[in-house]
Amino acid sequence: MPYLYGASIPGIQGFIYETNMLREIAGASELVEDLCNRNGDVSSFLKKHSLNDVKWLLNAAGNIRFTTDDERLVQILVEKWPATVAAKAPGITINQAVIKYQGELSGQHLDELECRLRVQRNKTDHSDFQGLMAIERSRRTGKPAVEWKDDGLWDAGIRAKHIEAAKDVPRSLMRKIIPEGWAENTKHYTRFPFEMSDIIGNSESSWIAVIHADGNNLGRIIRSVTQCAGAAMQKVLSKFSDDVSGATLQAVQDAFSSVIEEPNSGTAEGKYPVRPVVIGGDDITIICRSDLALSFTESFLSGFRKHTTFALEPLVKEYNLNILDQGLTACAGIAFVKDSYPFHYAVELATGLCDFAKKSAKKANSILTPSCLMFHKVHSSFVDDFEAIVKRELNANGVRFDYGPYYLADEGPEGAPTIRSLIENAESLNLSGSPRSGLRQWLTSLHRSRRLADQDMERLKVVHPEFVHLLDQAVVKREDIDYAPAYDWLVTASLIRGGD
Repeated sequence: MPYLYGASIPGIQGFIYETNMLREIAGASELVEDLCNRNGDVSSFLKKHSLNDVKWLLNAAGNIRFTTDDERLVQILVEKWPATVAAKAPGITINQAVIKYQGELSGQHLDELECRLRVQRNKTDHSDFQGLMAIERSRRTGKPAVEWKDDGLWDAGIRAKHIEAAKDVPRSLMRKIIPEGWAENTKHYTRFPFEMSDIIGNSESSWIAVIHADGNNLGRIIRSVTQCAGAAMQKVLSKFSDDVSGATLQAVQDAFSSVIEEPNSGTAEGKYPVRPVVIGGDDITIICRSDLALSFTESFLSGFRKHTTFALEPLVKEYNLNILDQGLTACAGIAFVKDSYPFHYAVELATGLCDFAKKSAKKANSILTPSCLMFHKVHSSFVDDFEAIVKRELNANGVRFDYGPYYLADEGPEGAPTIRSLIENAESLNLSGSPRSGLRQWLTSLHRSRRLADQDMERLKVVHPEFVHLLDQAVVKREDIDYAPAYDWLVTASLIRGGD
């Protein structure tokens, strides 16, 4: 009788962003990537116990789903796999669930598995870092220390992250995002960034970007696929998972090559100002230099739509899966923060911005949600969700500054702002003789008085007649609310320049 097995790693972000050190973030992301990769630790574990009867459904972003007829395989995994995970990556826990079913695998079986995994997530796990009150602890995590290094006390998790970060292996996330056609020298270990200074480079700015992107409507799409596939559901889901993961990786490679030129093959010097943290399924989290973020994300969103359309075409034709004939779309959030800003808050903000973009895009088209992004540059030390930030910071005298989301040029609703127009307007403000400083003064006046700001704007149009077409769009009305896209232009212009 077949079994449906599922495993999930909860709290991935907490494990990866436990500290602000890029080397530890990189090591943690590699650990998570390897733990649930079908060619990584789980595969090694199965081979070690002579277990091979596995039909994969999903293995991405800390999730494993497969079916098997081997009862012994399931028993060994349930009993021994969590201990293997804890030894490999101290601080990580894993939730497991098993469904024993008859006949063909169905969507109902998958739903039941997910329900059982949610139950497991709600159960309290015992800490792997138990220690006496008087024991020395890592200053960065507060967990019992196991080793003293030049940068302070390490707990077991930090040590595991440093060990993993020191490896240069073909499956490395950093190697994976470098385009396949590039020379092997471009994938040399010495090019990988391990310190925030490697990402910032020689820029005068200490701003970095945390990008989070996620596919749209994937839950609904998977349910539709399982209903249409019928008896071939297991084969279709496995192929769908592989195709989406492959398309995501290709889109990331496209985005990488759109902002990074291939280095000369004769040298192994120079650090890439981009570091992937999560690439799994339709989900990515990337750290990069601030001036590259918008172009990187625009390229990724466009590439994700293109590559998923091409990759899923055979499934569409063979199983009449018309829901996939236009590919998949994704939305993204970008948090621009100082390199000293707590990273777990930055990722939380980027995720919240992504969710905000999704909600707005679904209002435009709930069936094929258009690709778009939302961004925010953190200027305060307050830690809030984006809605609270809008209320506290992004408004003045009846004018709001949260003008996004910004869409791909060929996907957004009519009249919606596009990523390309945002970048072009920002670049115009960086030209010599632009009204950039005048617009800054206009924003200052707007906080004091709407009438005073209107006077400043009229003066700007007289002084800069060649920019009147841009200044006329400094405030626009949408759904009976006044928005100031000029705020986003100035923020983007400063990020593109690489300064404050």
